[in-house]
Amino acid sequence: MNYNADSAPMKVYKKGDEKDYVQAKPQKSKSSKKKNPNAKHEVCTNEEKEILSHDSKKSHQLRNKLMNQPVDENLAKAIEHKNRLLEYDRTSERRTRVIDDNADYYSTDNKWLTPQQREMIRKKEQELRAEQHDSRRLQKVTLDFAGRQVVKEDAQHASIQSMLQSLMAPIVEVNVNDEACKEVEATHFMDPALDMPPPEYVATETLRVPKRCRPVGDGSLVCTTSNGQVLGSRIQDRALMEMSDDGFALSVHQPYAGLLVAGIKKHEGRAWFTTYRGRLWIHAAGKQPTEEDINEVVDIYRKIVEDTGASVRFPAQFPTGCLLGCVNLVDCLPQDIYREQYPYGECFSPFVFICEEPQELKVNFPMKGQHKIFKMEPRLHQACKKTLLCPQILSR
Repeated sequence: MNYNADSAPMKVYKKGDEKDYVQAKPQKSKSSKKKNPNAKHEVCTNEEKEILSHDSKKSHQLRNKLMNQPVDENLAKAIEHKNRLLEYDRTSERRTRVIDDNADYYSTDNKWLTPQQREMIRKKEQELRAEQHDSRRLQKVTLDFAGRQVVKEDAQHASIQSMLQSLMAPIVEVNVNDEACKEVEATHFMDPALDMPPPEYVATETLRVPKRCRPVGDGSLVCTTSNGQVLGSRIQDRALMEMSDDGFALSVHQPYAGLLVAGIKKHEGRAWFTTYRGRLWIHAAGKQPTEEDINEVVDIYRKIVEDTGASVRFPAQFPTGCLLGCVNLVDCLPQDIYREQYPYGECFSPFVFICEEPQELKVNFPMKGQHKIFKMEPRLHQACKKTLLCPQILSR
């Protein structure tokens, strides 16, 4: 690069806080107001700046060397990176395009249709496009002279809609009970090691969670509405029901409720069946028993306990209208099966609840009972569970 000797010494500007490298810009000569076409920017160190500030042969050689030096490797990398970013920006739409399978399913040329259906849709599409782009002279226009309006007939649009509906009807109504679907279900959805028929899905009316659960006619805990509509499915996992405590309670008359919580009475008879298993809170009904009734029942169970040879302490009081404790309901047996398993059982009701693991509350919470198995109030349920977990607090 040629250097103009008439030009003035170059003025140096520092770039930011960098002290090692500065940028030198040529100034206009005082003797001439014309712009020097050979003036360019130079990058040099502080030592080179001192040399360039003197108008000497060494400074001219250094300036020519700086002007004619090849492109730096870092500059080449920067240019390459710039080009790559520009290429990414130019092809961003192609790289970020979203493939919508749902749109592909409803397209006329999707892969889910058979070749015959695709050919039929292609012909119908051509017919629709031909009708849509008919000549304007074929359009019908209604002139309303009284209302001073021009109304276009929408018969073409109606015909297109009817044709689309007739076209998509056989595609939507697919026969899912064909042999291919049955073969896939039998092959992939059934474990060959299981010696039982495959399970069948039974849809319920709705899956809304109700505020309360009511027992149905057979006594099982099913969430229903006032008109008997089932709101949820029954829980069939027995292990899960035994581990969980959802706050279900049963009202029992005294003195049977007190004997049940004390562990003396283990079988409770009912006229209805229940599928519920797990923790069952025992509520003493509000009816006050007489002394004769209490003594009669206590004498019967005292003889049963004496026959077994166990030493049990009977309750001294039998309060009513309160929550006494809880038991673990492990089974509900019909009378015939109950007689086979417990030949000397004291219950003669159609169904018998088998109760185990009685736990008595230190504090009898007042509560109003309900018919059959019912759900306790959440606050009362939480208080009862805390009482069972921390009985030593109440004993102080």
